[in-house]
Amino acid sequence: MKKESDLVKLGEILHQERYQKRLKEIQIDRIKLDFIENKNEIHEIKRAKKMENAHLFQLLYYLYYMKTNFDLILQGVLNYPLLRKKIQIELTLDKEKELQDILLDIKRIIEKDVPPEPIWKNYCKSCAYGDLCWS
Repeated sequence: MKKESDLVKLGEILHQERYQKRLKEIQIDRIKLDFIENKNEIHEIKRAKKMENAHLFQLLYYLYYMKTNFDLILQGVLNYPLLRKKIQIELTLDKEKELQDILLDIKRIIEKDVPPEPIWKNYCKSCAYGDLCWS
């Protein structure tokens, strides 16, 4: 479903145009890293024109996944080419705890017999997964 989204396609074009030399998407189990630099820096590229908490937690999850599954302590960088900004991200103990709480909430939702009713948020209109909630 995600590959059919126009927004995802625009993001892929941006990846290719701005990061052509560095972009080497790496699939590790169920996560896909945009690229790794300096042997310890996971980079995530975002097409957005503003920084979102969801971007932060996506990258924090990647850092957590690499730590818990491969015992690798890595740094993260959120790249916003349209804003010409890079944000350094570190998986602190506080952020790790917050992420673990989020993952527990997700597990509780998955284990329910009936999914919760969707709640419309502003970002729903541009979500590549909107059909899951609204069809």
